[in-house]
Amino acid sequence: MMPNIVYLRQNHPTATLNEHDVYLIKGLIHHGLPIGEIAEKFEVTKSCISRISTGKIWKHVPEYVEEA
Repeated sequence: MMPNIVYLRQNHPTATLNEHDVYLIKGLIHHGLPIGEIAEKFEVTKSCISRISTGKIWKHVPEYVEEA
Protein backbone atom coordinates (compact mmCIF):
# COMPACT_ATOMS: atom_id res chain seq x y z
CA MET A 1 0.00 0.00 0.00
CA MET A 2 1.33 3.43 -0.97
CA PRO A 3 1.54 6.07 1.77
CA ASN A 4 -0.59 9.17 1.33
CA ILE A 5 1.81 11.99 0.46
CA VAL A 6 0.69 15.58 0.19
CA TYR A 7 3.06 17.87 -1.71
CA LEU A 8 3.14 21.60 -1.94
CA ARG A 9 3.45 22.16 -5.66
CA GLN A 10 7.00 23.46 -5.40
CA ASN A 11 8.07 20.33 -3.51
CA HIS A 12 6.50 17.91 -5.97
CA PRO A 13 9.18 15.78 -7.67
CA THR A 14 8.19 16.96 -11.16
CA ALA A 15 7.62 20.66 -10.36
CA THR A 16 9.35 23.08 -12.72
CA LEU A 17 8.43 26.28 -10.88
CA ASN A 18 8.60 27.38 -7.27
CA GLU A 19 6.64 30.07 -5.42
CA HIS A 20 9.27 32.75 -6.08
CA ASP A 21 9.18 31.98 -9.83
CA VAL A 22 5.39 32.25 -9.85
CA TYR A 23 5.50 35.59 -8.02
CA LEU A 24 7.95 36.87 -10.65
CA ILE A 25 5.73 35.50 -13.43
CA LYS A 26 2.74 37.34 -11.96
CA GLY A 27 4.85 40.51 -11.97
CA LEU A 28 5.82 40.06 -15.61
CA ILE A 29 2.18 39.50 -16.52
CA HIS A 30 1.28 42.65 -14.57
CA HIS A 31 3.82 44.62 -16.62
CA GLY A 32 2.39 43.33 -19.89
CA LEU A 33 5.10 40.92 -21.03
CA PRO A 34 3.60 38.47 -23.56
CA ILE A 35 2.75 35.03 -22.22
CA GLY A 36 4.93 33.37 -24.87
CA GLU A 37 8.02 35.30 -23.77
CA ILE A 38 7.39 34.50 -20.11
CA ALA A 39 6.93 30.82 -20.92
CA GLU A 40 10.20 30.78 -22.85
CA LYS A 41 12.12 32.48 -20.01
CA PHE A 42 10.89 29.94 -17.44
CA GLU A 43 10.97 26.95 -19.81
CA VAL A 44 7.29 26.08 -19.33
CA THR A 45 4.31 26.04 -21.67
CA LYS A 46 2.19 29.04 -22.60
CA SER A 47 -0.72 27.11 -21.12
CA CYS A 48 1.06 26.98 -17.76
CA ILE A 49 1.57 30.76 -17.76
CA SER A 50 -2.02 31.31 -18.82
CA ARG A 51 -3.28 29.13 -15.97
CA ILE A 52 -1.14 31.09 -13.49
CA SER A 53 -2.51 34.33 -14.96
CA THR A 54 -6.14 33.24 -14.52
CA GLY A 55 -5.59 31.80 -11.04
CA LYS A 56 -6.33 28.20 -12.01
CA ILE A 57 -2.97 27.10 -10.57
CA TRP A 58 -0.67 28.58 -7.93
CA LYS A 59 -3.53 30.68 -6.53
CA HIS A 60 -1.97 30.54 -3.06
CA VAL A 61 0.93 32.72 -4.31
CA PRO A 62 0.12 36.39 -3.71
CA GLU A 63 -0.42 38.73 -6.61
CA TYR A 64 2.47 40.95 -7.61
CA VAL A 65 2.49 44.25 -5.71
CA GLU A 66 4.52 47.14 -7.06
CA GLU A 67 6.44 48.93 -4.34
CA ALA A 68 6.13 52.70 -4.25
